[in-house]
Amino acid sequence: MLISDIHDSGIGRIHRFPIHAVLLLLLLILPGCGEEEPALLWGSGTLEAEEVVVSSVIGGRLLQRPVEEGERITAGSLVALIDTTALVEARELARVGLRAITVQRRQAVTALAAAREQHDQAVLNRDRVKRLVEGRAATQAQLDELESLVELTARQVESAETTFEVFPVQVEEIRLRIASIDRQIRECHVTAPRTGTVITVFMEPGEVAAPGRGIVRIADLEELHVRVYIPAPLIGRVSLGGEAVVRVDSFPERTFPGRVIHIADEAEFTPKNVQTPEARADLVFAVKVAVSNPDGLLKIGLPADVELPEITP
Repeated sequence: MLISDIHDSGIGRIHRFPIHAVLLLLLLILPGCGEEEPALLWGSGTLEAEEVVVSSVIGGRLLQRPVEEGERITAGSLVALIDTTALVEARELARVGLRAITVQRRQAVTALAAAREQHDQAVLNRDRVKRLVEGRAATQAQLDELESLVELTARQVESAETTFEVFPVQVEEIRLRIASIDRQIRECHVTAPRTGTVITVFMEPGEVAAPGRGIVRIADLEELHVRVYIPAPLIGRVSLGGEAVVRVDSFPERTFPGRVIHIADEAEFTPKNVQTPEARADLVFAVKVAVSNPDGLLKIGLPADVELPEITP
């Protein structure tokens, strides 16, 4: 069997091709037309940074704020100094209380010695009169009076000895108070909890800081991150720790290396009420990508496109 072309422009030549050759050609061409390269995973988001708002836990007038916006600071460096005048005065008053207890203790030692001396003398007098009563040289009434005096002085000695039990408690209470004041004074020296760049200043020296009120905001600008959302059917192609490529409109000819640092454990629904299989195709997973920014070119808030070429099949 042969396939013939239509006669071409009066030329009487007929092109004949064996049909099995035509079928073979189609088999070679058609499968290639249907094959496509696996689509790259893309996502868009906004550049963000790990931020922390530094505040004081102690209220008071802000004396110093030795950092400015745009300044890079290290963890532990001084960010703000709150007025410690009232706390220092309270600490000195507590120390005066310690010295007062020392004086009171010396007085109590003297009083105890006097009470013991009186008690000992009362016992001697009672014993002497008791012998006189036995010799009928003194009356029973005199002896009873001295017995009462012995009991009275014994109670006075006991009371004086009890006073010493209070002193250690008072000293410990004042020492704890001083330790608490010292801690508050240290907290008036507000330090940076992490290394970063001061991106916002909330207070100026002279203003009154309240506990929990922000003084400055610090962000780590050396590594930003962008959150993108990958459809549920494709999330299996994203690997934790995998490489990523980030592009921003500000630098169209440049790419920035990134890596996947978090993949959400739960899907998010779009729309929220998923009723049909078609709608369930809109399930997405949040993927967080860290972007190195050693040159400081990338800024917080810039829109970014993320490509995830390193995928697991």
